[in-house]
Amino acid sequence: MQRVKLEQGRQQRIFDPKIRTIGVDRQKLDEQVLEKKRMLILNQEREDWQDRAAIQQDKHMAYLENECRAITLQKEKDLVEYRNRYQRPQVRREWELNDPNALKKDFPARQGDNDPRCGPSSLQKFSGEDLDAPNRRKRQTDQLNDWVKEQIDQNNMKKKLEQEEDRIWAARQEEISKRAWDIEQLAKAQKKQALLTTVEFNKQMAEQQKQAKKRAKEDESRQSLNELQNMLDSDILSERAPPHEKHKGLSKTEIQQIQCQQANQRNELRQRLIKAEEDRLIEEARYEHERSMALMLDKKVQIEKKDAQVQLDKERKEQAAAQRSKKEATQRLYANEIGEQFFDAFQKTSR
Repeated sequence: MQRVKLEQGRQQRIFDPKIRTIGVDRQKLDEQVLEKKRMLILNQEREDWQDRAAIQQDKHMAYLENECRAITLQKEKDLVEYRNRYQRPQVRREWELNDPNALKKDFPARQGDNDPRCGPSSLQKFSGEDLDAPNRRKRQTDQLNDWVKEQIDQNNMKKKLEQEEDRIWAARQEEISKRAWDIEQLAKAQKKQALLTTVEFNKQMAEQQKQAKKRAKEDESRQSLNELQNMLDSDILSERAPPHEKHKGLSKTEIQQIQCQQANQRNELRQRLIKAEEDRLIEEARYEHERSMALMLDKKVQIEKKDAQVQLDKERKEQAAAQRSKKEATQRLYANEIGEQFFDAFQKTSR
């Protein structure tokens, strides 16, 4: 009946021209969409419930496994405790037969030379027997090892002291070499400076000689000119008139001008002579000053070289004295050194 109704409704929708021409049944499509969403929600809720159930079951199974494991562990602990308390190997009847330390716990066959158990038939005591031989050999070996170690330590200490002395000596030698090199460089610099001073002094002397020759030549030329002028001014050669006729034909003004010019010429000549004499004195003073400075510099260089050599000799003497004192201290420190006589005392007897 229900099927028939559905079919009739379907036929009405299909054969109805209004519905068929306009479009599909929207109401039916909406119902289908709602039905589909409801089914999706139901499926999601069912899956969530299944997941929660699975998680709960897993937790329950894990709890049960932990309980079983704890019960088994407790049983094993109780079993081990029971065995340790009531079933120890030491309380068993056959323990004396299986004891691994039985021989260690047993008394030895002989306890010293005065053991009452050692009779004639025990075969434990023999004439000439040395029971303490192993201990004595051990003590001798230990003593020898101690001596050897002590000798090794002494040799190492001595080697360290020698190395330290060598290092100090090398450092001192390096310092002395450096100081000698510095002194040598200073001496070279001073020598170079002295050489430069000498060269400069020689240049100045050459210049002075050149100036002196030039002045001598000028003086000679001046003297020649003066001689020539004197000869020209001579009354005999120039046939000069007497003094009262010297300015004959000249007015008083011209005569005064001539006399003024002659006076000016004489003053100028006198000034030139004074200036030349002052220049000569200044040159001589400067030459004497430079010569004294060169002598003082040379003397200073010689004194410094002598002081440096004295200081170097003093330091070398101090170093030699320090080396001798260290050597004597080392010899006093190792005066009881083990020699060949000590080792020759071994292997002389059978004991």
